[in-house]
Amino acid sequence: MRITPSTVMAILLIDTILWGIWFGGLWSYRSAFASRLTDSYLHISMSTAMPLALSSITYLSAMYKPTFFRVNRVKLFKLSILLSRVIYLLSSIAVYLDIFSGLELLYIFSVGISIAYSIGTIAGIAWTDYVADNVPDTWKPRYIALDSTLSTVGALIGTVIAGTLFVKDSHILTYGKLFLIISAVFLIDTPMIMLIKEFKDTKKDVLKPAKYSFLKRSSIFYVSIVLLYTAINLPYSLIAPYIIRRIGGDEIWITMMNGASLIASLATPLIWGEILRKLPSLTLARVAIVIAIASSATLPYLKSLELQIIRAFIAGAGGIGIWISIFGHIIRDTNPEHRIQHSSTIYIIQSFIPAIAMNVGGALADIIHAPEIIFLLSLIGLATLPMIKNTQEQEKHSTTISKKIKNS
Repeated sequence: MRITPSTVMAILLIDTILWGIWFGGLWSYRSAFASRLTDSYLHISMSTAMPLALSSITYLSAMYKPTFFRVNRVKLFKLSILLSRVIYLLSSIAVYLDIFSGLELLYIFSVGISIAYSIGTIAGIAWTDYVADNVPDTWKPRYIALDSTLSTVGALIGTVIAGTLFVKDSHILTYGKLFLIISAVFLIDTPMIMLIKEFKDTKKDVLKPAKYSFLKRSSIFYVSIVLLYTAINLPYSLIAPYIIRRIGGDEIWITMMNGASLIASLATPLIWGEILRKLPSLTLARVAIVIAIASSATLPYLKSLELQIIRAFIAGAGGIGIWISIFGHIIRDTNPEHRIQHSSTIYIIQSFIPAIAMNVGGALADIIHAPEIIFLLSLIGLATLPMIKNTQEQEKHSTTISKKIKNS
């Protein structure tokens, strides 16, 4: 089989669908799974945040060893895909075998998922740099939108699989069966992943490790991203337990809410992508932030399933808008010499800050016994609106790329 750049892009897009199935059928149900094993918001938050915290180490290493990651990106991509997905499968088997219970089961599963996720993030770093080099500038916004759309298709499939199983019951063994099915599916395209090859001679690229000056030039931008992900994730791990305990919902509610969010993520990426061709990426981010923050803050006050479905749809649209705009900023607007540092810094923030925020949110919910307040605290994210802006270096590169897109 002749492997061309187009072939590789097709393989990556197929894998995007499988990633979506994993996200919709396993990742999105971790806090609901934890809610069936413990009554503590803190334990739920800690187990949910654990993979994000551990993966920060991977991103930090990429930030300070960019040349190694760039030169070896295809090898690292393949290895991390294989190892992480095998560990996901083994972790799911631990749930399915029903040997452990309670907090013991929760943390055995969470540790396994955390190790797999931290290894898998290597693939994310490699993928970002690889796609940025192999997709033409004029097509990058559309590729991002297509990638988001296909991942959402996969996530809907994963959610449907989960919903089908949870219609019968929400026993821990049902979670084990769900996680096992999803993890097995996630391994299906591994042979195709092994066919991916490098088309650019990256050995000639010597990238300087990140230094304090790099962060200083982008300090306002990164402070705003830290604040944004803190605000969004303070109540994140509380959603499933709040729906189940305070509003009286169950896994079917969670499934339908997840489905609504994913439908929004399916319906809106192409719209966001086309807007991204016309507007600066960070201007688009501000619009998405308002949508996402508003939908988070209102969750406790919507008592019916119908209203929660509408809210989840709006939240999904805002969330995918943030992802497309920020990721578009990374691969389109940043200088290639600093792309790995920028992407690693963003990914560190997306992992470590949510991990801290979830734990803080869970601890506060246990202490004050009023989780509604935690949802309202997400409004602090609106403070990022005037802060999100390019550095001078990014602005120059962004202007050049934007001209290419507008002239295409």
